[in-house]
Amino acid sequence: MINESKSTIDKIRGWLVWIAVGMCTYYSINDFVSRKGFENIWTLAPICLILYFSAYCYLKEKKNLSTWSFLFGTQAFMTYLIMISGGLKAPGVFWFASLPILWAALLGVRGMIVGYSSILIIYVSFYIMGDSIVLPKYMPEGSEQLFTARLENLIVFSTFVFLFMFGYTRILKKAQVEVEQKNVQVETLLRILLHDISNSLQLAQFQQDLMKTKQTYEDARMDKAIKHTYKINQIINDVRELFALSQGKLNINIGKACIKESTNSALEYLNDKIQSKNINIQFTAPSEECFAEIDPSIYENQIITNILTNAIKFSQDGGEIKIDLYQEDHLWNLIVTDNGIGIPEDILKNLFATDVPTSRPGTNGEKGTGFGMPIVEQLVTKFSGNIEVFSPPKSHFSQGTQVHLKFKHIS
Repeated sequence: MINESKSTIDKIRGWLVWIAVGMCTYYSINDFVSRKGFENIWTLAPICLILYFSAYCYLKEKKNLSTWSFLFGTQAFMTYLIMISGGLKAPGVFWFASLPILWAALLGVRGMIVGYSSILIIYVSFYIMGDSIVLPKYMPEGSEQLFTARLENLIVFSTFVFLFMFGYTRILKKAQVEVEQKNVQVETLLRILLHDISNSLQLAQFQQDLMKTKQTYEDARMDKAIKHTYKINQIINDVRELFALSQGKLNINIGKACIKESTNSALEYLNDKIQSKNINIQFTAPSEECFAEIDPSIYENQIITNILTNAIKFSQDGGEIKIDLYQEDHLWNLIVTDNGIGIPEDILKNLFATDVPTSRPGTNGEKGTGFGMPIVEQLVTKFSGNIEVFSPPKSHFSQGTQVHLKFKHIS
């Protein structure tokens, strides 16, 4: 199990907390220097501690404490500095405009309403108190000191807005990319369900139709039908694991698959389709076990089964499919070659695309979804493998299709 990545709001909270800590430190030092010592230092110190406490809570992943201490600490800090600078006459009074934005960023619409209401209350309070709140840092209108203070506040405020928007937009952009990626992952899982379960259902239905035609319930055919239903359950479990993986709730299980054994198992699973077209299968593999770095169930159910299904689908009756497995440069190479009708060039260049129609009927009118090869390509890539597909005229042979897979070899 791995920890889920921080949510978008958590990242925004963290970014704001560190900006606030920086601003708090800057204005605290500025206030301390202007007072030439520790005069009234205990007025500002508790507010600073609230903001530093917010940073501590963020580091400790105490979300609610971090949020509320940040918002109230920032508001108190801002109110105090503006109050001692003259209230509504203070050079940095426009800082209050940022409060609804901060509240909204962390608490949504309700937060924005609270933030806006709070500055209205502060404005009204300052107006009612009037000149009675003119405190040590008040600067007379028209003075050079006031002009300098306004310029300083404008520069610092602009810096704050820049930093806030810079972090905010980057975090939102990253979150948008993550959402788009998750949408693609969910679409892929749905395609697996629609495509691979459909294959198993068709094979189970094929066995049932044969039994009905012969008006007999042979044990062998019943066993095959049951096996196909088990395959459906296995595919569903694979999809569950892939979904958990896409959500960050599981570590990727690289696994250890025997390519030769899993390929033979897939051929046995597709045997009825092979026999229905009288296709000759030639499988050449080393005598020893051939282990690759990939989940065995996903390799068998989603990768090699899809590739072999396509080879069968687009082969003529009496056709031939060659499967060659060999090791080269610490990689297992699996090449599936058929002498069928091949792949048109316009389909071949978009074979792995999820947004371009590539479905076409097989040589016996078999229907497809066009999901198979995009699923294969995504899963092979997920397990650090490689896939290439060749078909005339862009191939070294004159007829059919060749699929070349590569997986990492492990002992």
